Amino acid sequence: MSYTKTFITVFLLLAGSAPSFSQYFTKLGISLDTRLMADIPITIADPNEPGLSGELLASQYPGRQIPTDAIELSFPEMTGATDTLAILWYLKPEEITAVDGEINVILAGIFPDNTVKYYIDSNNDRVFSRSEASFVFRSDEKSRLLRILVAGSYNEYTLMNPNYVVPVTPSEAIKASKSRWVATSRKPSVAIDISTSFGRGDANLSFAKTVRPSNTITYYADIPGSFRPSLAVDFSWFNFHLLVSGGYERIEYTNNIIVSSDGDNSTTYYNRGTWPNSKIFASLALEYDISVGRHLYLTPYGSFSLFRNDTRYDFDSWIGAPPDADYTDMHSSEYGAKVKVPVSPSLIMYVNLAYSTVYYNAEQYFENVVPGSYSMQQDGFYYGVGFNFRITGR
Repeated sequence: MSYTKTFITVFLLLAGSAPSFSQYFTKLGISLDTRLMADIPITIADPNEPGLSGELLASQYPGRQIPTDAIELSFPEMTGATDTLAILWYLKPEEITAVDGEINVILAGIFPDNTVKYYIDSNNDRVFSRSEASFVFRSDEKSRLLRILVAGSYNEYTLMNPNYVVPVTPSEAIKASKSRWVATSRKPSVAIDISTSFGRGDANLSFAKTVRPSNTITYYADIPGSFRPSLAVDFSWFNFHLLVSGGYERIEYTNNIIVSSDGDNSTTYYNRGTWPNSKIFASLALEYDISVGRHLYLTPYGSFSLFRNDTRYDFDSWIGAPPDADYTDMHSSEYGAKVKVPVSPSLIMYVNLAYSTVYYNAEQYFENVVPGSYSMQQDGFYYGVGFNFRITGR
């Protein structure tokens, strides 16, 4: 059998071939929260070679009175393993005790994908039954607590992970991701952008009546909230982004009133006006990433949208509307900024804040409108969150 050399090297560097390798264990009679350091002899062997015994471990740790008896193993089911290693360690019930210790064997199966699976002989009888533990260390798992029968009682020992990778802190991960985005910013790339925005604002619509040109009719409404999900394709190069997107917006209106003004006289009517409360839209946006510190981008942007309003209702049920009435010239513009945080080489999260103006022509919903007197404006502030998944150029 040929060993997996990398695994052996790493394990021995951590374990040590001299009695300096430290394992944690819980001392008997003391709270489980109290742990002591103990130098535990440990070595690697080939479980398939003839003559496997404690001699290898004893010769490396003279003076420890480690038994040199032959070791015969009953192997567990290890289908698919390409290599097998035996980890021999000499365990005692306590660090300070006259009780002799015992050699315990852990089998490590190495699989084609370099996964290492550990098989634990919990009852220390050299027979690896299905009821005994087996596991694969996660890369960020520093150690695993084991209960092993030694000198007639079960004791807890900690097996260290030889392939342990110190977890990267969120700050370090973001910094590394930011560096990667900066390094690849000169490459053309394509990304998918998914975002959700929430907004609030107000709207007004006015016109003069031909029957009395001095009479101006103005509808007002507040917008306490709106919900706007969007999906975009993002083309970027040299920190410039061109986004082509589409989405849907649902809008809520309150405080709907109409004010009829004629000179110095005005009259207010409440609960008048049914504003279109949903629309689909297509947008074109341009933005530019400005690097801010080690972790963030500040991204100003502007966008222009065309949309289609929901036309299921008369604008004002009190006056009715022709059956073929429709909204025309529907467009909006938006200006704002995003704060972006690269969380991986292919993913950015961001929050955004923006100001938006909306215009559409609803003249067809009203009669006797003085030509050129119609005006309409809807203003709003939006805030939201989004995710940008880079597909190419990573």
